[in-house]
Amino acid sequence: MKKNFINFILTTTTIAVVVLLVTLGDRIKSKQAEVIVLCAILLLVSVLYHAYKQHYSDKRESFFVPKINGIGFSVNPNTFEGKIIWYVVFLVVIIFLLVTIFT
Repeated sequence: MKKNFINFILTTTTIAVVVLLVTLGDRIKSKQAEVIVLCAILLLVSVLYHAYKQHYSDKRESFFVPKINGIGFSVNPNTFEGKIIWYVVFLVVIIFLLVTIFT
Protein backbone atom coordinates (compact mmCIF):
# COMPACT_ATOMS: atom_id res chain seq x y z
CA MET A 1 0.00 0.00 0.00
CA LYS A 2 2.68 2.50 1.02
CA LYS A 3 4.82 1.69 -2.05
CA ASN A 4 1.85 2.10 -4.40
CA PHE A 5 0.99 5.49 -2.87
CA ILE A 6 4.58 6.70 -3.23
CA ASN A 7 4.68 5.53 -6.84
CA PHE A 8 1.40 7.35 -7.47
CA ILE A 9 2.71 10.61 -5.97
CA LEU A 10 5.99 10.44 -7.90
CA THR A 11 4.27 9.63 -11.18
CA THR A 12 1.59 12.29 -10.74
CA THR A 13 4.11 14.98 -9.84
CA THR A 14 6.35 14.12 -12.77
CA ILE A 15 3.47 14.09 -15.25
CA ALA A 16 2.13 17.40 -13.92
CA VAL A 17 5.52 19.07 -14.28
CA VAL A 18 6.05 17.74 -17.80
CA VAL A 19 2.57 18.79 -18.93
CA LEU A 20 3.06 22.24 -17.43
CA LEU A 21 6.40 22.71 -19.16
CA VAL A 22 5.11 21.47 -22.51
CA THR A 23 1.98 23.62 -22.48
CA LEU A 24 3.77 26.76 -21.33
CA GLY A 25 6.90 26.21 -23.40
CA ASP A 26 6.01 28.49 -26.31
CA ARG A 27 4.22 31.16 -24.29
CA ILE A 28 6.91 32.16 -21.85
CA LYS A 29 10.25 33.90 -22.12
CA SER A 30 13.57 32.19 -21.65
CA LYS A 31 14.17 33.49 -18.12
CA GLN A 32 10.68 32.49 -17.02
CA ALA A 33 11.23 29.02 -18.46
CA GLU A 34 14.45 28.65 -16.48
CA VAL A 35 12.68 29.64 -13.27
CA ILE A 36 9.82 27.23 -13.94
CA VAL A 37 12.20 24.36 -14.68
CA LEU A 38 14.22 25.03 -11.53
CA CYS A 39 11.03 25.22 -9.45
CA ALA A 40 9.93 21.91 -10.94
CA ILE A 41 13.28 20.34 -10.09
CA LEU A 42 13.01 21.73 -6.56
CA LEU A 43 9.55 20.22 -6.22
CA LEU A 44 10.69 16.84 -7.52
CA VAL A 45 13.76 16.76 -5.24
CA SER A 46 11.62 17.49 -2.19
CA VAL A 47 9.01 14.89 -3.16
CA LEU A 48 11.72 12.29 -3.78
CA TYR A 49 13.40 13.07 -0.46
CA HIS A 50 10.20 12.54 1.50
CA ALA A 51 9.27 9.46 -0.52
CA TYR A 52 12.62 7.78 0.13
CA LYS A 53 12.60 8.87 3.79
CA GLN A 54 9.20 7.23 4.37
CA HIS A 55 9.80 4.18 2.21
CA TYR A 56 13.15 3.26 3.78
CA SER A 57 12.46 4.39 7.35
CA ASP A 58 13.52 1.01 8.75
CA LYS A 59 16.90 0.95 6.93
CA ARG A 60 19.08 3.34 8.91
CA GLU A 61 22.42 1.59 8.42
CA SER A 62 22.74 1.24 4.63
CA PHE A 63 23.96 4.26 2.67
CA PHE A 64 22.69 3.07 -0.72
CA VAL A 65 19.16 1.71 -1.12
CA PRO A 66 17.37 0.33 -4.19
CA LYS A 67 15.44 2.91 -6.17
CA ILE A 68 11.69 3.00 -5.64
CA ASN A 69 11.06 3.01 -9.41
CA GLY A 70 13.36 1.41 -11.95
CA ILE A 71 16.78 -0.15 -11.71
CA GLY A 72 19.65 1.22 -9.66
CA PHE A 73 20.42 2.71 -6.29
CA SER A 74 19.73 5.94 -4.46
CA VAL A 75 21.11 7.62 -1.36
CA ASN A 76 19.28 6.71 1.84
CA PRO A 77 18.04 9.94 3.52
CA ASN A 78 17.72 8.18 6.88
CA THR A 79 21.49 8.07 7.41
CA PHE A 80 23.49 11.11 8.50
CA GLU A 81 25.58 11.15 5.31
CA GLY A 82 22.47 10.65 3.19
CA LYS A 83 20.75 13.64 4.77
CA ILE A 84 23.78 15.80 4.07
CA ILE A 85 23.82 14.75 0.40
CA TRP A 86 20.08 15.35 -0.03
CA TYR A 87 20.33 18.77 1.66
CA VAL A 88 23.31 19.74 -0.53
CA VAL A 89 21.35 18.82 -3.67
CA PHE A 90 18.39 20.83 -2.38
CA LEU A 91 20.61 23.84 -1.60
CA VAL A 92 22.33 23.70 -5.00
CA VAL A 93 18.96 23.84 -6.76
CA ILE A 94 17.88 26.77 -4.55
CA ILE A 95 21.14 28.61 -5.30
CA PHE A 96 20.64 28.06 -9.04
CA LEU A 97 17.08 29.32 -8.71
CA LEU A 98 18.13 32.47 -6.84
CA VAL A 99 20.95 33.19 -9.30
CA THR A 100 18.53 32.79 -12.20
CA ILE A 101 15.94 35.09 -10.61
CA PHE A 102 18.32 37.88 -9.64
CA THR A 103 20.53 38.01 -12.73
